[in-house]
Amino acid sequence: MVYGLQQTSEGTAPGTRSNLACVHAGPTSTNPVKLEVTYRNGATGKDHPSKDLFELSAFEWKQIATPLLSRGIRSGWAAIRKVSGDAQFVCYGVLNDNVNSDGAFVPMVVTDVASSATAEVVPVVVGTAQFRSELTVANRTSALLDLSLTLVPNVGGVPVFGLLTLRPGEQKVFPDVFAELSGWGIQLPPGTFAGSVYVEQETGSGADPKNPDDLPTAEEESDTEPVSASKAFVGVRTYAVQAGGLFGLAYGPSPLGDAADSEAWIYGLQQTGERDRTAGTRSNLAVVHALDGKEEPLVLDVTYFGPDGAELGKQPDCSPCTLKPGEWRQFDGPLARYGVPAGYARVRRVGGSDQFLVYGVLNDQLNGDGSYVPMNVP
Repeated sequence: MVYGLQQTSEGTAPGTRSNLACVHAGPTSTNPVKLEVTYRNGATGKDHPSKDLFELSAFEWKQIATPLLSRGIRSGWAAIRKVSGDAQFVCYGVLNDNVNSDGAFVPMVVTDVASSATAEVVPVVVGTAQFRSELTVANRTSALLDLSLTLVPNVGGVPVFGLLTLRPGEQKVFPDVFAELSGWGIQLPPGTFAGSVYVEQETGSGADPKNPDDLPTAEEESDTEPVSASKAFVGVRTYAVQAGGLFGLAYGPSPLGDAADSEAWIYGLQQTGERDRTAGTRSNLAVVHALDGKEEPLVLDVTYFGPDGAELGKQPDCSPCTLKPGEWRQFDGPLARYGVPAGYARVRRVGGSDQFLVYGVLNDQLNGDGSYVPMNVP
């Protein structure tokens, strides 16, 4: 599945257009593969009758531009199924801004085997004067689906809660997460500009999260059942608005239990140019307490390495550092203090029982456009 596709405008009018691409991934077979793509309309919950086909020879890449446009779909997702061949495949989506053509990479979600997890972790949502986070949620089931959202703010660490109900087959896009929460009557602690989000999924009660009088009764809650994380989607595009367009990066959730236990690595960090002055790239590094243990404080140690593999040193405020359950923390420009143009980081758990997420961000020095760099777990 490739969720979160959008077609909200045409030409150069402000909005987003999406492309879909697939590649023959081998690795043991070089026989051709044929893939069939079905597009779900997130507004109606129905599949469009018109399908696309990818016919890929060994390690071939192909892209379909704006597949939602001719189908009249504003927001939806693609279900990709292999109909012939014995090789593997990789697909992805791209969210392109119609004004500046900035693209955000949307990875596929593999659904061959249902996830045993019924909760997911979204690393971060942001709400500042410069940056906002767009939230996309989707329900692949044929029943109502309740998403219980827990936001752990960057200040205080006291969670706030919300409830979102999706119709069967529905996909919703909220352009500004913090504004949406405020519209639901949820008060964030003063100074909150970011936080991780934990999502629990269960069959729906039909409650309206914007109506306090419409909360599910005890009887309705007892009738709900947990739903596999692979039956739904919660994704984020964090962006800045410049010259009428969006510069952003997209990332998906991590099912509870799929994060790192003891060690993770972030490669490809850069520190070149000067912010707002000369071309180049700056990198940030972030860590998240991802639960799935005793939900106790988690102690991490962050070490940086240079382009030649030599150890540079440790993150001053995280060697080690302690994260509360659900806490998110970011380190801005960590390579700058070492005067190297490139490097990578190792994060180790040195205390606690819970898992953790790590990611990097590559930011353009002139326009602030970011790219998301996922962790590697040995």
